[in-house]
Amino acid sequence: MEVLNNKKLFRFEIPFEGGKIAFLEYRWKKGDMLLMRTYVPVEHRRQKAGATLAKTAMEYARDNNLKVQVFCPFAELFIKKHEEYKGLLSSEK
Repeated sequence: MEVLNNKKLFRFEIPFEGGKIAFLEYRWKKGDMLLMRTYVPVEHRRQKAGATLAKTAMEYARDNNLKVQVFCPFAELFIKKHEEYKGLLSSEK
């Protein structure tokens, strides 16, 4: 699954055939990456697109020495299941 970083729309995206797109929206605040919400089209929810987007966002943060604030319930659940990313969480909110 290819993930694109659409910097213009502030979101990581997975395009599917037929024009459907899964995405994880982010914003910036004081140098932190804020994970806002994840959307996956119903017909693609069993393909682990949401987990792929969350992992990509966390790897992007790690690779760019960023801290992350999580407002998206799906991303929060992903991080709870993958403790290796907990060190990226910002103390601010």
